[in-house]
Amino acid sequence: MPGSLLSVNVGRPREIEWLDRRDPAHPFFGFLYYDAVAANKPIPDFPAPPVPPGASKQARLYASYLTNLRYVDALIGRVLDDLERRRLLEQTIVIITSDHGMEFDEFGQGFTGHGTSFSDYQVHTPFVLRWPGRAPSRGGAHDRIGPVRAVRLPAALIAPDRCA
Repeated sequence: MPGSLLSVNVGRPREIEWLDRRDPAHPFFGFLYYDAVAANKPIPDFPAPPVPPGASKQARLYASYLTNLRYVDALIGRVLDDLERRRLLEQTIVIITSDHGMEFDEFGQGFTGHGTSFSDYQVHTPFVLRWPGRAPSRGGAHDRIGPVRAVRLPAALIAPDRCA
């Protein structure tokens, strides 16, 4: 369906404008791609805490990474707030995940960023699922923590009772 897929890069408010143009009589699918965390570049007009003078390269990179995480968190919050304002949040499945983690040479072996090793820092990724009308497993939002097989995700969304 034209207009049902959305992909945006960092800092563009198109994700909210796109919802204005969609046909509210039809369901929608939005794919929001925020690359600020992986790019790990300074975000214009976004506050970054000061890094102590003389900090190591890894410490400076990690501080930038945390700032970019806060920035993406603010962007996701803006989208969730907008969905709530439109009264769509309680009928929208929200998935937040990543395609890779980041490493900052924690083991002193020269592995930084992503795509440089198969360490836990690089292969463990966040996965948050908010599914209105479904109770969190075992009574708590963080009780079901473990490996996620992303390849099964589309089937689980279409036929959740068959993929348990």
